[in-house]
Amino acid sequence: MKKIMITSVTLLLTLCLFSQNEIAYVDVSFDVKNLTYTTSKKTIANFNYVNAVYNQDLSIQIKTFQKMVADYDITEQPCYNLDKKCTYDVVFRDDNNTITATYDKEGAVLKSFEKYEAIKLPYKISAKIVKENPGWNYESIKCVITYEEGKSTSTIYQIKLRKEKSTKTIKIQS
Repeated sequence: MKKIMITSVTLLLTLCLFSQNEIAYVDVSFDVKNLTYTTSKKTIANFNYVNAVYNQDLSIQIKTFQKMVADYDITEQPCYNLDKKCTYDVVFRDDNNTITATYDKEGAVLKSFEKYEAIKLPYKISAKIVKENPGWNYESIKCVITYEEGKSTSTIYQIKLRKEKSTKTIKIQS
């Protein structure tokens, strides 16, 4: 019985180790005031990602973070293995922002989960909220963007409003 248990545990651990994705971590700090927008070969390689998540109304902070994801080259990282067929999960993190992107073997973005806090709302959304909620002030603004290759991209804003001692939360999908 002991031999069967030890063999089972060893087999399970071995299977778990081989099924894991490689993980890379990037800690990012950037100066939003001195931004320049250029196109690189990696951005072109991630055209599907850029095309799906790009929105003219998004804040510069979000656009810059997304550009870093599109320009990131997983093939230059020590964890990259040309012979291994796997995906790579990379976490981009700044003060209030996080993007978890999954890259394929060629370095293309397969999917991403993006979470932003303390951002500027697009003008259209901000104007709508102010018009529908007179006298209320913004307490917090969060944005979640999900991308998966071949599927529609989802952008959800969660806005917390305060008026004296009352608060309410509004969710808007754009």
